Amino acid sequence: MEYLIRQGVPMRTAHETVGRLVAECERRGCRLVELTLDEFRGHCAAIGEDVYGVLGTRNAVAALSSYGSGGRQQVEDQVARWRERLK
Repeated sequence: MEYLIRQGVPMRTAHETVGRLVAECERRGCRLVELTLDEFRGHCAAIGEDVYGVLGTRNAVAALSSYGSGGRQQVEDQVARWRERLK
């Protein structure tokens, strides 16, 4: 979803698109990385070849960069804030 948002897709649309892609994979018994670029673009024209670089658990977590997200840096920032606050 973060990938689509960075591509300029509104959050609600990005969320819906990811849901449709995951549902398709569940129906077909495959993983997102196994979809072709044309299959991705069939759901959203904003998806480019670089989408494969954000797929997978590690890449997906690393892509979470917006405030309040579950990305590594965001979580570390929150832990540091709370440690300071609770001293």
